[in-house]
Amino acid sequence: MKVLAALFGLLIGASICIAQSTGSLTQSAGMDFYPNGGKISANAHPAEPVLSLDQLVGMSKLIVDATVLSNFPPVSADPDSDVPSALTESLVSVTEVLAGTLPGGTRTILMIQQGGKVGRWEFVSEDDPLLKPGERYILFLWPDYMKQRPNNTPYPRYWPVGIFSGKAKIENGKVQFLPITLPRLRELNNTDVNAFIATLHDKISFHIPELKPRP
Repeated sequence: MKVLAALFGLLIGASICIAQSTGSLTQSAGMDFYPNGGKISANAHPAEPVLSLDQLVGMSKLIVDATVLSNFPPVSADPDSDVPSALTESLVSVTEVLAGTLPGGTRTILMIQQGGKVGRWEFVSEDDPLLKPGERYILFLWPDYMKQRPNNTPYPRYWPVGIFSGKAKIENGKVQFLPITLPRLRELNNTDVNAFIATLHDKISFHIPELKPRP
């Protein structure tokens, strides 16, 4: 599983556009940044692209129908690094577990995303916006194993599979994958959410029957 392989490099990877009052600059990770801070825009690039819904299901350890409750203040992805970075954790209420098991019977989880404002720097990924309170999603998730960032909350913490592919937003009862996802996922956009969940149940039974919730 390569989902976590490039987490810290996504916002500070190949090239970073830094928008400041003095103009804009493209720099690579590891170079000196302007000391006064600024706005960093970057594209998200998963270590392993998600080509289809079958692959997305097969890569998941937890699949849930959930609603966003709130966002925690952003934190640095690596406080010991000289390269600025930011992660935002969202508190999410689980309506239904479609695959996998929530530890301890909890119905609330944390989901991590790249982005947010830390210190003088604001990190923005227009291709992968942060979750907002009140939004509903079908989330395809992988547990967070980053020991350098201890979890000081009672809630289990997860990353979306494929960084951005594991978030299917529900708007007006229809599924909406992000425009940055690959075509076979985007083809599912505007599918009725109940039909989409029924399809998921079939694929979960086929690909990961051991994660099918037990009655």
